[in-house]
Amino acid sequence: MPQAPCTGKDAFAQIRTADTCFDLKPSDNQKADTFALEVRDENGDVNGISLNYYGGAASCGDSIYWLTVNVTCDKTVQNITYVNTLSNGCQTLIHYVHESGCPVLVFDKFV
Repeated sequence: MPQAPCTGKDAFAQIRTADTCFDLKPSDNQKADTFALEVRDENGDVNGISLNYYGGAASCGDSIYWLTVNVTCDKTVQNITYVNTLSNGCQTLIHYVHESGCPVLVFDKFV
């Protein structure tokens, strides 16, 4: 039987366990606990973006819930393509590939 969708409308991201949805946002305000990082390939070149969402009112054991969505570059992919998901229950990484993961302009203090 398919699971019902999460219904939290004011969360910045959500993580679902077997029967519960957890909103990733502080419980006392609407501040986004989010940040983005560059994804770099084995040569150190920017090859995508990593969007990170964390926190929430519910704890995950001694940790917090954390969701990372990586979109890496492939200039030939115009429809976002799912690659894989890795999770330990508290921290989840979802990987996609798409042309939007390709850098348009890179500022690097070492160039």
